[in-house]
Amino acid sequence: KIELEQISENISELLTRKISSIPEERQRALHIVSCFGTSIGSDVVHAMSEVAEYSSLGRELEYAYSDGFMERDSPSGGYKFAHDKLREAAYGQMKEEDRNMLHYDIGVALLNRAEGLESDNMLFLCVDQLNRGQAMISTPEEVLEAVKMNHGAASQALAACDFTAALKYAKTALKLVGEGNQFADFKKILFVMANAAYSCGLYEEASTAIDAILQEEASLDEKF
Repeated sequence: KIELEQISENISELLTRKISSIPEERQRALHIVSCFGTSIGSDVVHAMSEVAEYSSLGRELEYAYSDGFMERDSPSGGYKFAHDKLREAAYGQMKEEDRNMLHYDIGVALLNRAEGLESDNMLFLCVDQLNRGQAMISTPEEVLEAVKMNHGAASQALAACDFTAALKYAKTALKLVGEGNQFADFKKILFVMANAAYSCGLYEEASTAIDAILQEEASLDEKF
């Protein structure tokens, strides 16, 4: 087992050095793909390439394909890492703060450029990136936008009967709201959470969400 671990570490070091030897723009392209996992769809490449900061993404991924780092990804029409270890090396090459920043920047880029977020998988990709870069969210406006995006993703996932994802996004939205931020649709988030939790068989969580809705309504009654 120890020998296998050493071999794995040696391979990772070799791949990291190999990635470090290519031009910085190409390295950054690999870093971007690694933020999505092992592959990136052509629709995402196109959307991001419309942003000045990522305008060279498509070109650099094509070069990375020629260099053997990437392969064609038939299902998405995009690219995938030639090996999972390459993805690990590319992602591990970045410091944690740099990873958080890149995740957040990618989320913002997709949010600003992608059209029809409510109608396709791009919404989930966008929200996932924003959430993974959540440490970089600082202003009330950024928090509010993140809450809205998570609420939208939770609602869309619930409508698609993806209850686990709906619960995840609803919890993230509530966590952000709970950090001293106001959101007009607070009860709507709780409603999504209650439905998703119940559908997942998490009855105690569903009950807690319903109790919170009732408390919120009681608070409003007291005010008026």
